[in-house]
Amino acid sequence: MFLARDDLYVYRGVNPNQLFKQMSELTISFAGCQNCNIEARLARGSIATHPTHGTAIVTCFHGPVDRRNHCHCTPPPNLVSDNGTVLQLIEPIQPRDVAWLGMPNIAGAPRQISVNNPTVGEQVTVILPGRRLTVNVRAVVGRDDPLTGTLELDLDAAFAEGDSGSPVLNAQDRVIAIVRNTQGRCGFILERRRP
Repeated sequence: MFLARDDLYVYRGVNPNQLFKQMSELTISFAGCQNCNIEARLARGSIATHPTHGTAIVTCFHGPVDRRNHCHCTPPPNLVSDNGTVLQLIEPIQPRDVAWLGMPNIAGAPRQISVNNPTVGEQVTVILPGRRLTVNVRAVVGRDDPLTGTLELDLDAAFAEGDSGSPVLNAQDRVIAIVRNTQGRCGFILERRRP
């Protein structure tokens, strides 16, 4: 049985055992492939409720998942969690830079997901290794083209290389997006339609 970590923070006055039961973040890795000249890559992931597959792990597409897709070996090296559990790709959503992964015996409390319509200036929370970061929404813009591209969240924050895949939560602690680059851009979990 695997229980994910929530690498978050220490709450004063909260029973550590109760906090541990609510943990829902983990690290995902791809060891790389020397045969295909592909470097290793790490990303964060969050245990969440997939709309049709139930409890799964949501992360960014561009990190370990995309690297593994470029490997031509049979079979390619596995995607694994930080405790060595093998992860399976359930659903890649490349236009939004989101990927859903399956893992046997997931335990812990999955986060719910939500279509949220954050506005400029609204605060959201990003769960990073070891801390929660509250930041403002800078914009909701197109990914490659501000006017026509797939909509994504632009946060007033900079992230580190290994923060990709970290969940962005709304005020109800539901996952609305995933960190996708160091400049604060985040892919929405569920498709956002243009107004």
